[in-house]
Amino acid sequence: MFKKIITITGKAGCGKSTVADLLARKLNYRILSSGDQMRKIAKQYNMNIVDFVGKYLPEHKEIDYKLDNLFLDICKKEEDIIIPTRVMTYILEKNNIEHFKVFLYATKDVRIKRIYEREGGKISDIKKKLEERDYLDSIRYKDLYRIDINDLSVYNLILYTHFTKNNFGKIRIKIKQGNKFFIKYIKSKDTLPSTLADIIINEYKEYARRN
Repeated sequence: MFKKIITITGKAGCGKSTVADLLARKLNYRILSSGDQMRKIAKQYNMNIVDFVGKYLPEHKEIDYKLDNLFLDICKKEEDIIIPTRVMTYILEKNNIEHFKVFLYATKDVRIKRIYEREGGKISDIKKKLEERDYLDSIRYKDLYRIDINDLSVYNLILYTHFTKNNFGKIRIKIKQGNKFFIKYIKSKDTLPSTLADIIINEYKEYARRN
């Protein structure tokens, strides 16, 4: 049975939080953010998120399991939810909770620039931490759930998030129908977050209608 839940996945700096906030406002859904919760916990231990994920969590898996099980229980009982996270897409899928699954793609250079504009610092340091974060996330979820977070076959929509005012008239997306992905082009003057949120909503409503 299809539930009115959207999971938004992508690597650090892809724009998950930005797009999720817009979707939540446009759809009047609420947000469940494991990333926000992890940052709060990391702050309690006076650790940055990279060290917390890479050094502390591997020895304290109960934190991951507790948060993920909490979100799973909420999704079993409720709807009208946006979840910007790396792993809930796969957890809901394994628990047969059918929902709309979005992957936001951005190149490494775009992600580095976005983090720099948001947090400042040295580009070289941001690049190093980003690469480390990507690697640690991949290892972490394989260890926790035997999940390959680089496997995109589970998603319903793959969308490139460049966030630019200048566009060449169309946005290229991948939309899943049945077990296959199809390329689709959508006319657009920009690829700003609000425009991408509208694209997601349109594809989400069409998917919900079919299911």
